[in-house]
Amino acid sequence: MICQWVLRNDTEADSPAEKVIAFDRAVTTEDRGVLETTTYDVPLSRQAEW
Repeated sequence: MICQWVLRNDTEADSPAEKVIAFDRAVTTEDRGVLETTTYDVPLSRQAEW
C-alpha cells in the first residue's frame, strides 16, 4: 500500500484536482518497480543505519 499526501499552494482554477491526481498517479506508476522492491521497515534514526 502506498499512501501519499499532496500539499497544494495553488487554486482549483490554476490546476484542477484531476490533473494533479493524474500527474501523481503517473509518477507512482513510473516508480512502482522500485517502490515494490524496497524494504518498508526502514529505521528512522541515522544511528540505526550504521
